[in-house]
Amino acid sequence: MGNNCICSHYQNTQNINEDLSNNINKLSEYDLIEKIDNEAFIKSDFDMKSNKNSTFEKKLIDIYNLQKKTTLTSDDITKLNKIIRGHLFRKKYGNLKKELEKFNENLLQKFIEKSKNQKVENTINDNNNILFTNWNEFYLQDPIEEINKEISKTKKYVNGIKIKYINNNTPISDSLDEIIENIESIYKGEINIITGEKIGNGEELYKNGSTIIGTFYKNKPYGWDKYINENGILYIGLFKNGKLNGKGIQYIKDENNNITLYKGDFIDGLKNGEGIEENENGKYEGHFENDKKNGKGKFYFNKGDYYEGDFKDNIFNGKGHFIWKKNGNEYIGEYTDGIMDGEGLYKWNDKQYYKGHYKNGIKEGKGEIKYSDGKKFICEFKNGKPNGIGIFVDPKGNEREVEFINGKINKNFKGSRIES
Repeated sequence: MGNNCICSHYQNTQNINEDLSNNINKLSEYDLIEKIDNEAFIKSDFDMKSNKNSTFEKKLIDIYNLQKKTTLTSDDITKLNKIIRGHLFRKKYGNLKKELEKFNENLLQKFIEKSKNQKVENTINDNNNILFTNWNEFYLQDPIEEINKEISKTKKYVNGIKIKYINNNTPISDSLDEIIENIESIYKGEINIITGEKIGNGEELYKNGSTIIGTFYKNKPYGWDKYINENGILYIGLFKNGKLNGKGIQYIKDENNNITLYKGDFIDGLKNGEGIEENENGKYEGHFENDKKNGKGKFYFNKGDYYEGDFKDNIFNGKGHFIWKKNGNEYIGEYTDGIMDGEGLYKWNDKQYYKGHYKNGIKEGKGEIKYSDGKKFICEFKNGKPNGIGIFVDPKGNEREVEFINGKINKNFKGSRIES
Protein backbone atom coordinates (compact mmCIF):
# COMPACT_ATOMS: atom_id res chain seq x y z
CA MET A 1 0.00 0.00 0.00
CA GLY A 2 2.87 2.28 0.80
CA ASN A 3 4.48 1.69 -2.60
CA ASN A 4 1.19 2.45 -4.35
CA CYS A 5 1.01 5.78 -2.51
CA ILE A 6 4.55 6.69 -3.53
CA CYS A 7 3.87 5.84 -7.15
CA SER A 8 0.63 7.77 -7.16
CA HIS A 9 2.31 10.84 -5.66
CA TYR A 10 5.15 10.61 -8.23
CA GLN A 11 2.64 10.27 -11.10
CA ASN A 12 0.67 13.30 -9.86
CA THR A 13 3.86 15.33 -9.63
CA GLN A 14 4.76 14.42 -13.19
CA ASN A 15 1.30 15.46 -14.38
CA ILE A 16 1.56 18.75 -12.52
CA ASN A 17 4.97 19.39 -14.06
CA GLU A 18 3.60 18.73 -17.55
CA ASP A 19 0.48 20.88 -16.97
CA LEU A 20 2.51 23.78 -15.57
CA SER A 21 5.02 23.60 -18.39
CA ASN A 22 2.29 23.58 -21.02
CA ASN A 23 0.41 26.45 -19.35
CA ILE A 24 3.42 28.64 -18.73
CA ASN A 25 4.60 28.28 -22.32
CA LYS A 26 1.26 29.67 -23.45
CA LEU A 27 1.78 32.82 -21.38
CA SER A 28 3.70 35.70 -22.90
CA GLU A 29 6.59 37.34 -21.12
CA TYR A 30 4.37 40.42 -20.61
CA ASP A 31 1.76 38.28 -18.83
CA LEU A 32 4.35 36.91 -16.49
CA ILE A 33 6.06 40.15 -15.47
CA GLU A 34 2.91 42.25 -15.01
CA LYS A 35 1.96 42.95 -11.39
CA ILE A 36 0.19 40.07 -9.64
CA ASP A 37 -2.33 42.15 -7.72
CA ASN A 38 -4.97 39.56 -6.95
CA GLU A 39 -3.94 39.53 -3.28
CA ALA A 40 -4.40 43.27 -3.09
CA PHE A 41 -7.69 42.95 -4.94
CA ILE A 42 -9.03 40.43 -2.45
CA LYS A 43 -7.97 42.54 0.52
CA SER A 44 -8.78 46.06 -0.52
CA ASP A 45 -9.62 46.34 -4.21
CA PHE A 46 -6.59 48.51 -4.95
CA ASP A 47 -4.44 49.02 -8.02
CA MET A 48 -0.76 48.26 -7.67
CA LYS A 49 1.48 51.19 -8.49
CA SER A 50 3.84 50.62 -11.39
CA ASN A 51 7.45 50.06 -10.45
CA LYS A 52 9.44 48.40 -13.23
CA ASN A 53 12.56 47.86 -11.16
CA SER A 54 10.89 46.29 -8.11
CA THR A 55 12.31 43.18 -6.48
CA PHE A 56 8.91 41.57 -6.97
CA GLU A 57 9.13 41.91 -10.76
CA LYS A 58 12.68 40.63 -10.83
CA LYS A 59 11.46 37.50 -9.07
CA LEU A 60 8.75 37.06 -11.69
CA ILE A 61 11.29 37.36 -14.47
CA ASP A 62 13.42 34.73 -12.73
CA ILE A 63 10.41 32.45 -12.52
CA TYR A 64 9.65 33.03 -16.18
CA ASN A 65 13.12 31.78 -16.98
CA LEU A 66 12.32 28.57 -15.11
CA GLN A 67 10.24 27.33 -18.04
CA LYS A 68 13.51 26.75 -19.89
CA LYS A 69 14.60 24.27 -17.23
CA THR A 70 14.28 20.56 -18.04
CA THR A 71 13.10 19.69 -14.52
CA LEU A 72 11.20 21.66 -11.91
CA THR A 73 11.64 21.49 -8.16
CA SER A 74 8.70 21.57 -5.73
CA ASP A 75 9.56 25.23 -4.97
CA ASP A 76 9.45 26.00 -8.70
CA ILE A 77 6.01 24.40 -8.95
CA THR A 78 4.69 26.43 -6.02
CA LYS A 79 5.97 29.71 -7.47
CA LEU A 80 4.66 29.00 -10.96
CA ASN A 81 1.31 27.86 -9.64
CA LYS A 82 0.89 31.20 -7.83
CA ILE A 83 1.69 33.12 -11.01
CA ILE A 84 -0.76 31.18 -13.17
CA ARG A 85 -3.48 31.23 -10.53
CA GLY A 86 -3.11 34.99 -10.12
CA HIS A 87 -3.16 35.51 -13.89
CA LEU A 88 -6.30 33.40 -14.36
CA PHE A 89 -7.93 35.02 -11.34
CA ARG A 90 -7.58 38.46 -12.85
CA LYS A 91 -8.81 37.30 -16.23
CA LYS A 92 -11.82 35.56 -14.77
CA TYR A 93 -12.85 38.15 -12.19
CA GLY A 94 -11.94 41.36 -14.00
CA ASN A 95 -15.58 42.46 -14.18
CA LEU A 96 -16.05 41.73 -10.47
CA LYS A 97 -13.10 43.99 -9.72
CA LYS A 98 -14.74 46.83 -11.62
CA GLU A 99 -17.96 46.24 -9.69
CA LEU A 100 -16.04 46.41 -6.40
CA GLU A 101 -14.37 49.63 -7.52
CA LYS A 102 -17.79 51.07 -8.32
CA PHE A 103 -19.12 49.92 -4.94
CA ASN A 104 -16.23 51.62 -3.13
CA GLU A 105 -16.80 54.83 -5.08
CA ASN A 106 -20.53 54.77 -4.24
CA LEU A 107 -19.66 54.11 -0.61
CA LEU A 108 -17.28 57.07 -0.53
CA GLN A 109 -19.72 59.46 -2.23
CA LYS A 110 -22.59 58.45 0.03
CA PHE A 111 -20.36 58.82 3.10
CA ILE A 112 -19.37 62.31 1.93
CA GLU A 113 -23.05 63.26 1.63
CA LYS A 114 -23.77 61.88 5.11
CA SER A 115 -20.82 63.67 6.69
CA LYS A 116 -21.38 67.06 5.07
CA ASN A 117 -20.69 69.91 7.46
CA GLN A 118 -21.48 73.48 6.45
CA LYS A 119 -18.68 74.94 8.55
CA VAL A 120 -16.19 72.59 6.90
CA GLU A 121 -17.59 73.34 3.44
CA ASN A 122 -17.24 77.08 4.03
CA THR A 123 -13.64 76.64 5.11
CA ILE A 124 -12.86 74.55 2.03
CA ASN A 125 -14.36 77.27 -0.17
CA ASP A 126 -12.18 79.90 1.54
CA ASN A 127 -9.10 77.70 1.36
CA ASN A 128 -7.71 79.20 -1.84
CA ASN A 129 -7.33 82.58 -0.18
CA ILE A 130 -5.18 81.35 2.69
CA LEU A 131 -2.94 78.64 1.30
CA PHE A 132 0.58 79.07 2.59
CA THR A 133 3.24 77.88 0.19
CA ASN A 134 6.43 79.78 1.08
CA TRP A 135 7.61 77.52 3.90
CA ASN A 136 11.13 78.90 3.44
CA GLU A 137 9.89 81.85 5.46
CA PHE A 138 9.72 79.43 8.40
CA TYR A 139 12.40 76.86 7.67
CA LEU A 140 15.81 76.94 6.00
CA GLN A 141 15.53 73.21 5.33
CA ASP A 142 12.74 70.65 5.36
CA PRO A 143 12.49 69.26 8.94
CA ILE A 144 10.78 66.03 7.76
CA GLU A 145 13.25 65.18 5.03
CA GLU A 146 14.13 61.91 6.79
CA ILE A 147 10.48 60.87 6.95
CA ASN A 148 10.10 61.55 3.24
CA LYS A 149 13.07 59.29 2.61
CA GLU A 150 11.43 56.54 4.66
CA ILE A 151 8.20 56.90 2.69
CA SER A 152 10.08 56.73 -0.61
CA LYS A 153 11.64 53.43 0.47
CA THR A 154 8.20 51.82 0.68
CA LYS A 155 7.82 50.39 -2.81
CA LYS A 156 4.85 48.13 -2.29
CA TYR A 157 2.00 50.56 -1.86
CA VAL A 158 -1.30 50.95 -3.64
CA ASN A 159 -4.01 53.54 -4.22
CA GLY A 160 -7.29 52.67 -2.58
CA ILE A 161 -9.75 53.09 0.25
CA LYS A 162 -9.17 52.21 3.91
CA ILE A 163 -12.16 52.23 6.25
CA LYS A 164 -12.10 52.74 10.01
CA TYR A 165 -15.21 51.49 11.78
CA ILE A 166 -16.63 52.85 15.03
CA ASN A 167 -15.06 50.90 17.93
CA ASN A 168 -13.49 48.70 15.23
CA ASN A 169 -16.80 46.86 14.81
CA THR A 170 -16.87 45.64 11.21
CA PRO A 171 -20.51 45.40 10.01
CA ILE A 172 -21.65 42.06 8.63
CA SER A 173 -24.53 43.56 6.63
CA ASP A 174 -24.36 44.03 2.85
CA SER A 175 -26.56 47.13 3.10
CA LEU A 176 -24.68 50.27 2.05
CA ASP A 177 -26.65 52.43 4.51
CA GLU A 178 -25.92 50.10 7.45
CA ILE A 179 -22.24 49.96 6.55
CA ILE A 180 -22.01 53.77 6.43
CA GLU A 181 -23.68 54.08 9.83
CA ASN A 182 -20.80 52.07 11.34
CA ILE A 183 -18.01 54.03 9.64
CA GLU A 184 -15.94 56.50 11.66
CA SER A 185 -13.69 57.60 8.81
CA ILE A 186 -12.69 56.77 5.23
CA TYR A 187 -9.16 57.23 3.93
CA LYS A 188 -8.55 57.49 0.20
CA GLY A 189 -4.94 57.42 -0.93
CA GLU A 190 -1.73 55.44 -0.81
CA ILE A 191 -1.51 52.35 1.42
CA ASN A 192 1.30 49.95 2.24
CA ILE A 193 0.22 46.65 0.67
CA ILE A 194 2.24 44.62 3.16
CA THR A 195 1.22 46.25 6.47
CA GLY A 196 -2.03 47.93 5.42
CA GLU A 197 -0.80 51.24 6.88
CA LYS A 198 -1.68 54.60 5.39
CA ILE A 199 1.52 55.89 3.82
CA GLY A 200 2.11 58.61 1.22
CA ASN A 201 -0.41 61.05 -0.19
CA GLY A 202 -4.03 60.75 0.91
CA GLU A 203 -7.18 62.30 2.27
CA GLU A 204 -9.15 61.14 5.32
CA LEU A 205 -12.77 62.16 5.86
CA TYR A 206 -14.51 61.72 9.22
CA LYS A 207 -18.20 61.27 9.98
CA ASN A 208 -18.44 64.71 11.61
CA GLY A 209 -17.15 66.29 8.38
CA SER A 210 -13.59 66.96 9.51
CA THR A 211 -10.94 66.31 6.87
CA ILE A 212 -7.19 65.66 6.70
CA ILE A 213 -5.38 66.20 3.39
CA GLY A 214 -1.67 65.57 2.91
CA THR A 215 1.06 63.05 3.64
CA PHE A 216 0.57 60.04 5.92
CA TYR A 217 3.19 57.89 7.62
CA LYS A 218 2.39 54.88 9.82
CA ASN A 219 -1.33 55.74 9.68
CA LYS A 220 -0.85 59.35 10.90
CA PRO A 221 -0.54 62.72 9.15
CA TYR A 222 3.17 63.41 8.85
CA GLY A 223 4.41 66.33 6.76
CA TRP A 224 3.00 69.46 5.15
CA ASP A 225 -0.73 68.87 5.61
CA LYS A 226 -4.13 70.51 5.92
CA TYR A 227 -6.63 69.58 8.62
CA ILE A 228 -10.17 70.97 8.89
CA ASN A 229 -11.97 69.99 12.09
CA GLU A 230 -15.72 69.70 12.65
CA ASN A 231 -15.94 73.36 13.72
CA GLY A 232 -14.54 74.51 10.39
CA ILE A 233 -11.15 75.47 11.86
CA LEU A 234 -8.38 74.98 9.31
CA TYR A 235 -4.82 74.03 10.23
CA ILE A 236 -2.05 74.15 7.63
CA GLY A 237 1.50 73.26 8.53
CA LEU A 238 3.97 70.68 9.68
CA PHE A 239 2.29 67.59 11.15
CA LYS A 240 4.22 65.07 13.25
CA ASN A 241 2.63 61.99 14.83
CA GLY A 242 -0.81 63.11 13.71
CA LYS A 243 -0.72 66.61 15.22
CA LEU A 244 0.50 70.02 14.11
CA ASN A 245 4.03 70.45 15.47
CA GLY A 246 6.29 73.25 14.31
CA LYS A 247 5.32 76.18 12.13
CA GLY A 248 1.79 76.47 10.81
CA ILE A 249 -1.38 78.42 10.22
CA GLN A 250 -4.77 78.36 11.95
CA TYR A 251 -7.80 79.83 10.16
CA ILE A 252 -11.16 80.41 11.88
CA LYS A 253 -14.33 82.00 10.51
CA ASP A 254 -17.21 82.51 12.98
CA GLU A 255 -20.96 82.69 12.32
CA ASN A 256 -20.63 86.43 11.62
CA ASN A 257 -17.96 85.77 8.98
CA ASN A 258 -15.30 87.30 11.21
CA ILE A 259 -11.92 85.71 10.49
CA THR A 260 -9.10 84.94 12.92
CA LEU A 261 -5.80 84.01 11.31
CA TYR A 262 -2.82 82.75 13.32
CA LYS A 263 0.62 82.15 11.90
CA GLY A 264 3.36 80.75 14.12
CA ASP A 265 4.47 77.88 16.36
CA PHE A 266 2.42 74.84 17.36
CA ILE A 267 2.95 71.98 19.79
CA ASP A 268 0.56 69.00 19.51
CA GLY A 269 -2.02 71.08 17.64
CA LEU A 270 -2.02 73.98 20.13
CA LYS A 271 -0.50 77.44 19.66
CA ASN A 272 2.75 77.38 21.59
CA GLY A 273 5.72 79.66 21.00
CA GLU A 274 6.02 82.82 18.95
CA GLY A 275 3.25 83.82 16.59
CA ILE A 276 1.06 86.47 14.97
CA GLU A 277 -2.73 86.48 15.30
CA GLU A 278 -5.09 88.82 13.44
CA ASN A 279 -8.86 89.25 13.68
CA GLU A 280 -11.56 91.94 13.58
CA ASN A 281 -10.22 93.46 16.80
CA GLY A 282 -6.61 93.87 15.73
CA LYS A 283 -3.24 92.18 15.50
CA TYR A 284 -1.22 90.42 18.21
CA GLU A 285 2.49 89.66 17.96
CA GLY A 286 4.11 87.72 20.75
CA HIS A 287 4.22 84.57 22.80
CA PHE A 288 1.58 81.84 23.09
CA GLU A 289 1.24 79.03 25.58
CA ASN A 290 -1.44 76.32 25.65
CA ASP A 291 -3.31 77.93 22.74
CA LYS A 292 -3.58 81.35 24.44
CA LYS A 293 -1.65 84.61 24.53
CA ASN A 294 0.75 84.16 27.42
CA GLY A 295 3.97 86.05 28.08
CA LYS A 296 5.34 89.12 26.33
CA GLY A 297 3.43 90.56 23.41
CA LYS A 298 2.16 93.53 21.44
CA PHE A 299 -1.43 94.22 20.43
CA TYR A 300 -2.30 96.66 17.65
CA PHE A 301 -6.00 97.57 17.85
CA ASN A 302 -7.80 98.26 14.60
CA LYS A 303 -8.83 101.69 15.94
CA GLY A 304 -5.19 102.60 16.38
CA ASP A 305 -4.75 101.97 20.11
CA TYR A 306 -1.65 100.02 21.12
CA TYR A 307 -0.61 97.80 24.03
CA GLU A 308 2.77 96.24 24.77
CA GLY A 309 3.51 94.14 27.81
CA ASP A 310 2.52 90.99 29.68
CA PHE A 311 -0.38 88.68 28.81
CA LYS A 312 -1.99 85.83 30.69
CA ASP A 313 -4.74 83.69 29.13
CA ASN A 314 -5.34 86.24 26.33
CA ILE A 315 -5.71 89.22 28.72
CA PHE A 316 -3.39 92.01 29.89
CA ASN A 317 -1.82 90.76 33.12
CA GLY A 318 1.36 92.07 34.70
CA LYS A 319 3.25 95.14 33.50
CA GLY A 320 2.20 96.91 30.35
CA HIS A 321 2.10 100.09 28.30
CA PHE A 322 -1.16 101.25 26.68
CA ILE A 323 -1.50 104.19 24.25
CA TRP A 324 -4.83 105.68 23.14
CA LYS A 325 -4.62 106.96 19.56
CA LYS A 326 -7.59 109.33 19.81
CA ASN A 327 -6.14 111.62 22.45
CA GLY A 328 -2.56 110.41 22.84
CA ASN A 329 -3.03 109.46 26.49
CA GLU A 330 -0.97 106.55 27.80
CA TYR A 331 -0.72 104.30 30.82
CA ILE A 332 2.44 102.56 32.02
CA GLY A 333 1.95 100.21 34.92
CA GLU A 334 0.38 97.06 36.29
CA TYR A 335 -2.67 95.18 35.03
CA THR A 336 -4.93 92.47 36.44
CA ASP A 337 -7.32 90.71 34.05
CA GLY A 338 -7.16 93.55 31.53
CA ILE A 339 -7.76 96.33 34.08
CA MET A 340 -5.31 98.87 35.51
CA ASP A 341 -4.53 97.45 38.92
CA GLY A 342 -1.49 98.19 41.08
CA GLU A 343 1.17 100.85 40.65
CA GLY A 344 0.97 102.90 37.47
CA LEU A 345 1.56 106.15 35.63
CA TYR A 346 -1.25 107.69 33.55
CA LYS A 347 -0.15 110.55 31.29
CA TRP A 348 -2.38 112.99 29.44
CA ASN A 349 -1.21 114.45 26.14
CA ASP A 350 -0.68 117.94 27.65
CA LYS A 351 1.99 116.61 30.03
CA GLN A 352 -0.17 116.30 33.09
CA TYR A 353 -0.15 112.95 34.83
CA TYR A 354 -1.30 110.77 37.70
CA LYS A 355 1.25 108.53 39.39
CA GLY A 356 0.11 106.18 42.09
CA HIS A 357 -2.05 103.20 42.94
CA TYR A 358 -5.02 101.74 41.04
CA LYS A 359 -7.62 99.22 42.10
CA ASN A 360 -10.03 97.71 39.53
CA GLY A 361 -9.21 100.52 37.10
CA ILE A 362 -9.85 103.32 39.60
CA LYS A 363 -7.36 105.53 41.44
CA GLU A 364 -7.26 104.14 44.96
CA GLY A 365 -4.65 104.74 47.67
CA LYS A 366 -1.69 107.08 47.68
CA GLY A 367 -1.12 109.02 44.48
CA GLU A 368 0.17 112.18 42.87
CA ILE A 369 -1.42 114.42 40.23
CA LYS A 370 0.54 116.99 38.29
CA TYR A 371 -1.16 119.57 36.02
CA SER A 372 0.19 121.16 32.86
CA ASP A 373 0.73 124.53 34.65
CA GLY A 374 3.10 122.89 37.14
CA LYS A 375 0.73 122.51 40.12
CA LYS A 376 0.85 119.22 41.96
CA PHE A 377 -1.29 117.40 44.58
CA ILE A 378 0.00 114.48 46.66
CA CYS A 379 -2.76 112.78 48.60
CA GLU A 380 -4.89 109.71 49.21
CA PHE A 381 -7.47 108.72 46.61
CA LYS A 382 -10.76 107.01 47.18
CA ASN A 383 -13.14 105.93 44.40
CA GLY A 384 -10.98 107.82 41.93
CA LYS A 385 -11.06 111.15 43.76
CA PRO A 386 -8.70 112.91 46.22
CA ASN A 387 -9.88 112.50 49.79
CA GLY A 388 -8.37 113.52 53.09
CA ILE A 389 -5.39 115.71 53.97
CA GLY A 390 -2.71 116.02 51.36
CA ILE A 391 0.01 118.30 50.05
CA PHE A 392 -0.36 121.02 47.43
CA VAL A 393 2.77 122.09 45.51
CA ASP A 394 2.63 125.33 43.52
CA PRO A 395 4.56 125.88 40.23
CA LYS A 396 7.44 127.40 42.18
CA GLY A 397 7.78 124.36 44.39
CA ASN A 398 6.20 125.78 47.54
CA GLU A 399 4.22 123.23 49.56
CA ARG A 400 1.27 123.45 51.98
CA GLU A 401 -1.32 121.15 53.48
CA VAL A 402 -4.80 120.94 51.98
CA GLU A 403 -7.90 118.86 52.62
CA PHE A 404 -9.95 117.14 49.92
CA ILE A 405 -13.54 116.03 50.25
CA ASN A 406 -14.64 113.83 47.26
CA GLY A 407 -12.24 115.58 44.94
CA LYS A 408 -12.92 119.13 46.08
CA ILE A 409 -10.68 121.33 48.23
CA ASN A 410 -12.09 122.26 51.63
CA LYS A 411 -11.62 126.03 51.66
CA ASN A 412 -12.28 126.19 55.40
CA PHE A 413 -9.32 123.98 56.13
CA LYS A 414 -6.36 125.96 57.45
CA GLY A 415 -3.44 123.88 56.41
CA SER A 416 0.05 124.78 57.50
CA ARG A 417 2.77 125.80 55.11
CA ILE A 418 5.49 123.23 54.64
CA GLU A 419 9.00 124.60 54.58
CA SER A 420 11.34 123.05 52.07
